[in-house]
Amino acid sequence: LFNQSQTTLIQCPGGKVGSYTVPNSVTYIGDEAFSECISLTSVAIPNSVTSIGNNAFIQCTSLTAIMVDAFNPVYRSMDGVLFNQSQTTLIQCPGGKAGSYTVPNGVAKIGDEAFFGCTSLTIVMIPNSVTSIGDAAFISCTSMTNVIIPNSVTNIGIEAFHWCTRLTNITIGSGVTSIGEEAFYECTSLINVTIPDSVTNIGYMSFDWCYSLTGVYFQGNAPSADS
Repeated sequence: LFNQSQTTLIQCPGGKVGSYTVPNSVTYIGDEAFSECISLTSVAIPNSVTSIGNNAFIQCTSLTAIMVDAFNPVYRSMDGVLFNQSQTTLIQCPGGKAGSYTVPNGVAKIGDEAFFGCTSLTIVMIPNSVTSIGDAAFISCTSMTNVIIPNSVTNIGIEAFHWCTRLTNITIGSGVTSIGEEAFYECTSLINVTIPDSVTNIGYMSFDWCYSLTGVYFQGNAPSADS
């Protein structure tokens, strides 16, 4: 489904199977345009696309590659993952990505919902260039078992690791100052957490429903908390 001039891709039907190439006339891929296209395996984006809406590829559980034309002025792809052109923001990892993934050096921000529903990812390596982890960045990454947040990160967004049900260990770097609301909500396998003394704010319900959690430890003085 498009608008009449075929400049906006409004909706790809949920039963679309295999690969899909966005037409060259499209400049905007709308909000949730490919949402829950669970049989889609790859999407090719032409150089005409200059804007991609919120949650455009959310819950595409078989999607393994988002490919961007090399001459696109706004976006680029590497290893099937969608970035801005300067590759400082990781916008979207396709939901079907499996195994381990290393975020490229130079990425400063992991965007909101960037890894949402990547249920087959077991490890994500975050480099020291990253300073911010967006809201719901890793929500529902149910196969991830271990997370190391480097010292360069200052902010962990709201619901950043919500529903990471197999996550047992978290290392929070010494640069983190804020842990967002519900950041580790329903991490039901999480056992221990050590919070560095750089943290000055812990959001509401950050560790709620962490049924296996036996200890939260503070390095230095305990920070103020909202809950």
